[in-house]
Amino acid sequence: MEKNILREANILFHKDDFDGALLLYRQAQQVFPELHDSLELVVNYTKRQRSENMPTKVSVQPVNRDRFGNIIREKVVIDENDPRLELVKPASLEEYFFEQIVESQLFDPHFYLSQYYDDLVGVDNLLENYLTEGIEQKRNPSSQFDTAYYLKHNPDVAQADVNPFLHYVGNGRFEGREAVPKPYDSPYEVAPVEYIERLPLDETCAAQAVRAICFYLPQFHAIPENDEWWGKGFTEWTNVKPAKPQFEGHYQPHVPDDFLGYYNLLEKETQRKQIELAKQYGIEGFCYYLYWFSGQRLLEQPLDNMLADKTLDFPFCVCWANENWSRRWDGLDNDLLMVQDYSPEDDIAFIENTAKYLKDKRYIKINGKPLLMIYRPNLFPDMKATASRWRNWCRENGVGEIYLAYPQSFESVPPEEYDFDAAVEFPPNKSNPPNITEFQTPVVEDFQTTVYDWRVFVERSKSYKDVGYTLFRGLTPSWDNTARKKNKGTVFQNSCPKLFEQNAIDAFNETKRSAKTNDEQIVFINAWNEWAEGAHLEPDQKYGYAWLQAIKNAHEEINKKKIKY
Repeated sequence: MEKNILREANILFHKDDFDGALLLYRQAQQVFPELHDSLELVVNYTKRQRSENMPTKVSVQPVNRDRFGNIIREKVVIDENDPRLELVKPASLEEYFFEQIVESQLFDPHFYLSQYYDDLVGVDNLLENYLTEGIEQKRNPSSQFDTAYYLKHNPDVAQADVNPFLHYVGNGRFEGREAVPKPYDSPYEVAPVEYIERLPLDETCAAQAVRAICFYLPQFHAIPENDEWWGKGFTEWTNVKPAKPQFEGHYQPHVPDDFLGYYNLLEKETQRKQIELAKQYGIEGFCYYLYWFSGQRLLEQPLDNMLADKTLDFPFCVCWANENWSRRWDGLDNDLLMVQDYSPEDDIAFIENTAKYLKDKRYIKINGKPLLMIYRPNLFPDMKATASRWRNWCRENGVGEIYLAYPQSFESVPPEEYDFDAAVEFPPNKSNPPNITEFQTPVVEDFQTTVYDWRVFVERSKSYKDVGYTLFRGLTPSWDNTARKKNKGTVFQNSCPKLFEQNAIDAFNETKRSAKTNDEQIVFINAWNEWAEGAHLEPDQKYGYAWLQAIKNAHEEINKKKIKY
């Protein structure tokens, strides 16, 4: 045994049985004291290997919640003869408020004692404890009132520095204020997860019911600027790969399917594969984000490769993402990396540089005019003047009339205010969705994620509102930026390919009904490949090609109806 102990330990080490190897190495230190120091180095190395090879797990204590989202702690057996269960008016409490508390039954002594039993040792008056100490600790008096929720969703109460519970029993409940998280009652059920295989190569979308155009992110190749700001080799995948779930049922990380994999857009075969997929499932074209900063372009290579290679036979257009670049990933002016500097001279320089795309035969046109999208027109000092310069320059330099539009990402004003031709819905932005954060069970310690219910998009697509101007409908299969913002991100939960298909059918149907011309039968999709925002039609290992299949099915459903307008 003494002769073989080190050999057995080494065998276990190479089998990655680090716990077994450690046990034998420790025994060997006792058997061979002259090797103790040398074996200590081996022991420490084995510990490091064990640590590096252990699967990453988030240590989470199971948490039970009631239907209001309140944490249910381990049940405490309450002595029914405990005198504290009798509701007694605190001496400092006004008679009116005590009467309202008794009448409303919003303070439940049984609930309060069982929830916070260990904190109430030596406390004689439970109601008095809650109104003083309990509220400071964000405790709840019953399952019908959530102290933290009421303060969060009633900022006027928080700012007034009044007792939130007394405000609710005396005023808030009569004003219709909510005291507990209200579940979003969606009529649409999320379908079970199903991996959908790719269609046979000879099977394609027979006819497109509308022109489905996908926003396209080019940040899937390294550039010197990103290397400097974020580290060598940074691409969108840098954030996507290590993403982790923030709450129970949260889908992270998003892992691409093998057909495209963790691709590099500088490899021309990648763009060829993307176009092949898009054509097969009924996508009309890509809208590339274009990054221009007073003459400096970033991430331009995939678009320029598209322009140069005429065999990439697929419609495309551009959207100038005219935000500042900052470390916050939200276009806000914090810790700026690249800054926009608008001027009449820059207006002309931009359109001169962009004209080569507008003149390409594959470029997407609406009513014969090349479509130019501007992400945030409100950032220009005088967008109308800029639009006029662009239109005049294009008329005089062989482009002709242009079609200007903007996505409603941060605003929803009529496009005429900018001398634009149209606006584009850009879900999930500007959607005022139901907040369901309170009903999630975190699986991280510092949980600050905001969670909304994606199903609201299906509900709203059943009755689109006429806005009085040209508005192209928009879709998003899902949305989740926790890959970028970690525990402080935003998630749209409860999407699935089946509901997305229904959403697409509604958008396609509305578009065919309301479009003034065939060219204007357009629906935009956010997005083709926004992997770090969880918004991608590209196949992943969870759903496969299901999101693409949903678009193809929607085309076929509309065409099958043969609706005449």
